[in-house]
Parts: sequence; C-alpha cells; structure tokens
Amino acid sequence: MGKILAWVKAHLIPVICIAIVVVSLPVAYVFSSNMAKGVKEELQAKVKTEFQKVERQNVSYQLPSFASDMEEVSLSHPPNDAITKWFADHASALEQEAGQVSQAALAFNKRDHQVLVSGMFPEPTNADDRRLKPFEFLRALSGYRGAESVVDRLLGRVNGGSPPDSARVAIGIEEEKTRFIADLERKRGPGQNMSDDEQEAMTAHLREARIDQYRRQAGRLSVYISPEVLLAALEVPETEPANPPAAANLFEKQWNVWIVTDILDAIALANSDERGRPQRIVPVSKGSLGSVVKRVNSIEARLGGDNYLGYLVYEGEQTTKDRGGQGSPGGLVGTADSWSLTGRLTHTDNQVYDVIDVSMQLIVDVERLPKLLQAFEEINFMSVLDVDLKEVDPWNDLQEGYVYGSGSIAKATIVLETVWLREWTIPLMPTAFREGIGAKGFENNDN
Repeated sequence: MGKILAWVKAHLIPVICIAIVVVSLPVAYVFSSNMAKGVKEELQAKVKTEFQKVERQNVSYQLPSFASDMEEVSLSHPPNDAITKWFADHASALEQEAGQVSQAALAFNKRDHQVLVSGMFPEPTNADDRRLKPFEFLRALSGYRGAESVVDRLLGRVNGGSPPDSARVAIGIEEEKTRFIADLERKRGPGQNMSDDEQEAMTAHLREARIDQYRRQAGRLSVYISPEVLLAALEVPETEPANPPAAANLFEKQWNVWIVTDILDAIALANSDERGRPQRIVPVSKGSLGSVVKRVNSIEARLGGDNYLGYLVYEGEQTTKDRGGQGSPGGLVGTADSWSLTGRLTHTDNQVYDVIDVSMQLIVDVERLPKLLQAFEEINFMSVLDVDLKEVDPWNDLQEGYVYGSGSIAKATIVLETVWLREWTIPLMPTAFREGIGAKGFENNDN
C-alpha cells in the first residue's frame, strides 16, 4: 500500500486526470440522457403543433345529390391533388348528366307546344297590338270566316268526329225505303197495300240500313269527339266580347290548348296499333281490335275557370303558411301526402313547376284501358290520380248514332295530374298571371 501511495504521489497529475475521466463518464451520460429527453419532447410538441395546423387546413370535398334516392358524398381531408381531381371529375360528370336530364325533361314537357298568336304573350308591346291581338287570339281558337280553327286541328290530330248528321241519315233512310218498296212492287205488282209481314220486314230493313250508316262512320273515325266538347274544354266564348280580354285570361285558354293537345295525343297513341297506325272505333280489317277510346264526352282542365288565381294559388294566410317551407335537401321541391295523391302541388315555395289536374269522361274498352293509362305517361308528365268506371247501355247510345263495336264497354271518369316546368312557361306568362301563382325571380325576364 505504501508503495502505491508513493507512486500516486510521484504521478499525481496523471492520476487526477484519470479520475476526472472515470467520474465524468456516468455524469455525462446522465446529463446527455436528460438533454435528449428534453429535445425529444420539444420536437414532439413542435410536430403536434404543425400537424394541428395542417388538420385545421382540411378541405371539405362534396358531391351534391341530384335525386332524392341519391346519397351525398363528402370528405374532409388536407389538400390533395389526386382527391381534388377525383371530386372535380365526378362533379363535372354529374353536372353534365344532370344538365342532359334537365334538357331532356324540358324538351319532353314542352313538346311542340307553341302560342297561337305571335306577340300575344307575355303581353302585347304597343297600343294597337293590345287592342287587336286578343281578338286575333279568340278567332284563332274558334275559326274566323271559314279559317281553320284550333278545334279543327285538334280533331284532325286524333282523327275524331261525330256520328253521321241526322238529316243525312234521314235522307238515306228515305231513299232506302223507296228502293225497298220498288223491289217489293216488282215482285208482286204495284197498287197493293203492304201486309203486316211486309211492313215488319221493311221496318227491320230500314233499321239495319240506319245502323249501317252509323257503322260506316265509326269505321272512318278513331274516336267520337264533337267540336262542342273541345270548345267547352278550351273555354271558347260563344260570342266575341266588345272589349279585348285581359292577357292573363287568354293565357289560361292558351294553357288549356296545350293540355287538351296532350290529352288527345295520348288518346291517339292508345288508339294506334303496334305499328303506329290509327285504328277505327269499330274494326275495319282482319286482326284489328278497334279503338281503346271510343268516345270523349268531356275534358276539363282545373286551371281556375274565369278566375285564374282560384286553383293555382292557395287562399288564406294560414293555408299558405302550413304548405310552405317544404323544400327538401339538394334543392329539390318538397312534397306532402296531404296535398295530393302524388304529394305535388303548385305553391309559393315551388319555383320549378306548376301542377294542374284534368278530369275527363270517356267511353272505353275496359279490357284495354291500361294501354290508355300508359299512353298518358308516354306523352308528357301526366299521372293518373283516379279512375271510376260505370256501365254503359250501348243500345241507348245507338239511338244517337254511336256504335262502339264489340268488347267490354264502360264509361270511365279519369282524373290526371299534369306537371308543367316553369323554365319554358314563365317567360310566356303575363305579369298578372305570374304574380298570381307566386312566381319569383322572373321579374326581369324579357323573353
């Protein structure tokens, strides 16, 4: 031990250095560990802070819903080129598809409907037109000095008409009676009174001759519909008024023209065979079934009669309040079961379309009635709300010249709902009519 101490004393400085090194190693380790932990925690805090900043900069991606049964697609995510491109591409595709559907729906609803008189709607622009155009419109409805009227064109559109004229039938029966007597006298000589049997035979022959005239007319027509039925449906006045009617009142009649045109086109479609050829009330060729719709007794569009505000607009503040505010997500027009069978109705919150009910009474072949109901949907936005069937006495109608042919014939009262897109009707509406139905956002439309 003494030698060791003597050596340490002789080499004191190196020993002290070695001691310092040995002691510093664990101390340095402890200090370095504590320092590393602090740096690590500081870095973690910085990373967390920066990450939270990024999170707060998330972008909300969304694909809108264009239909009630279509779910919205949404995503909250930091900006990402790939995700942005995916949503942009799909949004563009959806918008294009929705635009195509919208244009197709507009074309389907508008069809070939035009105004009867150019410059009449929305309102005449000068004093002369305001005085003359209304009368020009009324004359276009009913015909003037032999000119073709809307009624004439509608009858031609459906190949419709009336039973044979009673005066012509009477003349034909009288000629047939003369021929019958002449044939009888050739057989047994002139100057003899007819026996009871001969009188009965002549009566039966003339009755069959009368029915044959009715049947020939039924073989020329596709449906019985008189001009009077169409004049009533279009609300054509019996006499021309002294003063020009208001543009709003005439627009109602214009709308009636469009509605009746759609109804008759559906009837024409139902009365066509599988190749699109019009059939006749009674079959005229082998394999033909004859028309589905035999006769049109009445058509009434519930547009409001003389008061065009009466049907389209809700009356009463409470009613309007209860029926308002029904818009559904996605900007779609709301519906309510309490409003109608379909839930659709014209109301102040609905700036997309108008709803007009139509009631009609027809004589139909009941077994093929579904073909007519389908035809309504194929022609325009029309939905069948109600069908009521009653028995018909064909022999009673035969007295008036109506021949329906074979089949299960019945009287059908049908109620339709028709939908009209405002995108094409509003620009034609007079100001009073537009305000009456609560149309908004079209005040500056000069088209």
